[in-house]
Amino acid sequence: MKQLIAKLLFSTMFFRSGQAHFKNKEMFLRIVPSYLPFKEAIVKYSGIAEFVLSAYILLGKNRNRVRKIVSGFLWLVFPANIYAARKKISYADSERKT
Repeated sequence: MKQLIAKLLFSTMFFRSGQAHFKNKEMFLRIVPSYLPFKEAIVKYSGIAEFVLSAYILLGKNRNRVRKIVSGFLWLVFPANIYAARKKISYADSERKT
């Protein structure tokens, strides 16, 4: 039961984050590091990836594979979080919109 609750919570987190990529695209564009091209595509496809991961967390049969894929995705988006922290980009405004 605890595992199911954890899956539901984690899946919901990814689903809501995917929604936020489209509801508050401007904030996500700001946190894409300036040295990366195609910012709009990065935001769009990372949002889609979060929707897919949300479903995969719930429906994926192989826990080890799910774990590796989710970990890989989180490592890929980690530089955006570091960039946002270093540039002091506020998430406060975005939290009110979603």
